[in-house]
Amino acid sequence: MKYLSLSTALLAFMLWTACDKTSQPLPIKDSSTVAVVDTNKTIVRTNGNINYRKAFIEDYTGHKCGNCPLAASEAESIKTSMGDSVVILAIHAGFFARTDPNYPTNYNTTVGTDWDVFFKVGLAGNPNGMVNRMSYPTNTHIKGYSTWRTLAGIEVKKPQLAKIELTTKYDSISRGVNIFCKTTFKQSLSGNYLINVVYFEDGIVGKQKFYVPSKDSVGYVFNHVLRGDVNGSWGEILASNPNANSVFSKTYLNTAIPVTINDRKTHIAVLVYNDATKEIVQADEVKIR
Repeated sequence: MKYLSLSTALLAFMLWTACDKTSQPLPIKDSSTVAVVDTNKTIVRTNGNINYRKAFIEDYTGHKCGNCPLAASEAESIKTSMGDSVVILAIHAGFFARTDPNYPTNYNTTVGTDWDVFFKVGLAGNPNGMVNRMSYPTNTHIKGYSTWRTLAGIEVKKPQLAKIELTTKYDSISRGVNIFCKTTFKQSLSGNYLINVVYFEDGIVGKQKFYVPSKDSVGYVFNHVLRGDVNGSWGEILASNPNANSVFSKTYLNTAIPVTINDRKTHIAVLVYNDATKEIVQADEVKIR
């Protein structure tokens, strides 16, 4: 019996050590809707207790870009594996986002066009994007989609510079949303920091050129589609030379969600960034209902 017990213990130890090894780090999860209150017409949602840096992935795309679905698929895969540690926006702008009789739906926005013109992503060709807008303005800020996963993995391991606490209160009758943002800087930083609030929509079904297979897809599902801004294309000043543990709050009342947008699939996204370098130091999102 002593020999049997020793063998059993050895087997258990081997199984425990084998299960302790993983080929990839586990996805970070925080649940972006930890509090939900629904009083018939009013839905309140707030993000989780975020104690790490997030990666903000911008996918510059267009419905006439035949290779762009490959980038969108990669972005979805990254979101699936990394969870709430990444925030993704699909920005329809530039040549491939133009409309015509075959592609009549307009996914362009003023904010998306302003970003595309400024960062010159569309001029570099689609699909391309940025991750936390790193490396700007060295002309290496534009990143191919095959690099997004690696870069996002690097970003989430960096020290957290700011924490965003985001709460939305949505009136499903008037379609107005109140947005409450509290930003706590975790370290002392130099320079001006801006806050930019936008909204995006999932689950839009439309027509997309797709080279694989080599035909147009009339039932393509667009996700993370930038639909508009709350406080302008570049936001507004949040803090100048913030100290560690300093707190800054912003409130945006009665932002109208257009009736052309599915409010059940609409998210508010908040970006906090350095005005000089454009580096995103933190991003977060909340689904409004």
